[in-house]
Amino acid sequence: MFSMDRGKPRLGWALLGGLAAGVASALTNSAYFVAYRWATDFQGQLPSFASITLSSLLPSVPAALGYFTLSRLTERARPIFMSLTALIIVISFEGLLRQTLPDGAPKPAGFDGAVMPMHVVVGLETALLVPWFTVRYFPFRSR
Repeated sequence: MFSMDRGKPRLGWALLGGLAAGVASALTNSAYFVAYRWATDFQGQLPSFASITLSSLLPSVPAALGYFTLSRLTERARPIFMSLTALIIVISFEGLLRQTLPDGAPKPAGFDGAVMPMHVVVGLETALLVPWFTVRYFPFRSR
């Protein structure tokens, strides 16, 4: 291994961290959705458990790639990554201003309450788990 790689995470560990964050987010969001439907009697067709799972898993892997890249470019990768993730969470709340779904259909009653907390869950779990998992496990790589 080259000395310049010492102390930097490997891509595989970063991607595994992204996968771990995605799975944790999917499980948390699915549990939230079950509780939300029970508490509010939400009947909308969307979101579905499939869309919740995909929406929880998909952002985490590109985020892990972003963290990996940042960790190669700067010693301050963690605070930069967390700040960017927080900014993305805030930007995602622009969906509250829309009256329709992305396909043009009107939002069902209670839709924002069902999905907006999920944005926060995915962002928080990704911002916390990707750096933790990567830093926690990359020192144990083979040399």
